[in-house]
This record gives sequence, C-alpha cells and structure tokens, in this order.
Amino acid sequence: MFLVLRWFLFSLFAPGVGFWRAGKPQLAIASSLAILPLPGALFVFSFAPRKFVWLVVFAVVVVVCAYFVQAVLGALAARKAVARWPAVLAFTLGVLVLNNLVGQLFGSRLAPFNTPAESMRPTLISGDQFYVLTDRDRNPVERGSVIVYRDVTSGFDFVKRAVGLEGDRVDWDGATLTINGTPLPTGPCEPEEPSGCHTERRGRHRWRVITGQLALPGSWDVPQGHVFALGDNRDNSLDSRSNGPVPLEDVKGVAEVIHFSWPKLSRTGRPLDLPP
Repeated sequence: MFLVLRWFLFSLFAPGVGFWRAGKPQLAIASSLAILPLPGALFVFSFAPRKFVWLVVFAVVVVVCAYFVQAVLGALAARKAVARWPAVLAFTLGVLVLNNLVGQLFGSRLAPFNTPAESMRPTLISGDQFYVLTDRDRNPVERGSVIVYRDVTSGFDFVKRAVGLEGDRVDWDGATLTINGTPLPTGPCEPEEPSGCHTERRGRHRWRVITGQLALPGSWDVPQGHVFALGDNRDNSLDSRSNGPVPLEDVKGVAEVIHFSWPKLSRTGRPLDLPP
C-alpha cells in the first residue's frame, strides 16, 4: 500500500512516471501530456464568450480528472518495476522541463488574481477570480479597461478601471465623470443594484458605478506614460484621486471576465463590461 501511495504522489508530481517505471512508455508519454491542455483551456477561457464559458469549465474538469486518473493507474502499474531508477529520473526531469516551458508560455500572457476588496463593486466583489491578459500589444489599456497594477505606495496589486490615458484631462464632480470636457454618457442600473448605482460608457466599454457622499471630486491632468484609474465603487476606493496617475510600466495587464467566483458560482464567466 505504501508503494502505491508513493508512486501516486510521484505521478502527481511528474505525470506518467508510474507507467514509465512499469515499462509502458506509450502510456507514460500520453499521461505526461494529460495536464498540458489545462493552461490552454484557461487561455481560451480568457476570450470565450459567456455562452461558451461553461463548456470550457467542463474541459478543465475533464483535464483535471484525467490528471488524477493517470496518477492512480500509474501508481498501480508501478508495483511491477521494469525501468531502472536512472531512466525514471531522466523521464521525470523531461516532464518537469516540458511543464515548465508550457507554464512560461502561457504565464507570459496570463496572470491569475483574486478580488481582495470592494473597491470595484458591483463589477467585482470579494470571491471573484480572474486572469489578467499581460500581452499589452494584443490587449492595450483603453479608456474603460479594467486593469491590475502595482501600487508603489502600498506595495500591493490594485484592480481598478482606467478612465483616462496620457494627455487626458479628467474631471470628477462626485456624480459625473468628464474626460477632455466631454461627460461620459450615463444610464440607470437594474433595480436590484445598490442605491447610488448608475452606468458609464466610453467607447466599447460600459460599466456600473456606485457613488454617494464621499466621492473625492477634483480635476487631474494625466501625464505622458500614465493612466488615470478609478474604482467602480467611487465611495470606497483608494485610486488615482488620492495616489495620482498610474505609470504604465506598473500596469500588469487587462482583465476581461470573471473566471471563477466563490461562493457565488453564478458569477463565473461574467464579463467585466456590460453589453453595449
């Protein structure tokens, strides 16, 4: 029993190694590839329309189940040792190198984040998880984009909405956001949304905003190489109104969709923008 458990854990660490130990190279190679579609599925998840999101979730579940099944079957097969330890270690090293290369490939385009606070409510609430698209050439920061950036003052990662780009004049009177002298078009929220909620629109982006009595009005000029970021929950957000514009070099990427939410699973797959 201890032998099976050992090879089960070993197969979780390096998929396929149990079959390799048992002298079944075809199954070993197939198992070592079992986890590789997962980063790809998550990458597709970042772009999938909402109606396809649950299909991608199903694909992720299938991949994870296959990963554990190969570990169980590989552990059982490894009870009959065929390959010698040098060959097993060489195979393990190859699997780890391959997984690392795939992880780096997708890690250069995706980064996972959790919603830590309520500053982006109702767009994001505590428990929402999402991936940030880090390829700035394909996913540039636009007026209205949800971004994640490193706040140099606190040393923490902030998620906010970029409302102004370099060269913009941003005016906020506590109720209306004005960019370069033009007020953003607004509209009503759904009846179930909190009091003080309205929508704002800029280009292809439309989102909800909560305002009240502590909205920190003011006017700001966005310098070159910076963006002006605000929380959608304007009364409860530490953002560019107090910390100043954000250097573009501190922006980690753009978020598009909620990939998972707990305990409110129904929020999974919800875009961060409202329909046009």
